[in-house]
Amino acid sequence: MCPRDLAHELYDERLLPFGVQVYCPDNGGALRLTYDLRMQAAKSLREDSTLCLLWAMLMDSYSRWRTTWDVFNETGVSYDL
Repeated sequence: MCPRDLAHELYDERLLPFGVQVYCPDNGGALRLTYDLRMQAAKSLREDSTLCLLWAMLMDSYSRWRTTWDVFNETGVSYDL
């Protein structure tokens, strides 16, 4: 919450942090939302689809498991996968 003039000045100079809402009093003294910089107000920053992201997570997990199996295998038994 801040005076309207200060809110406009901060917004024009790009000093408002991303993810905030700024409320300013109107002429009647009620608080009004002046700037909304929350994530919901912005477009998605994600470039890949959800399926693509899940696939990358799965492949990264499998790659780490496959390359570190011997470290966690106490018996020394080799398994061919």
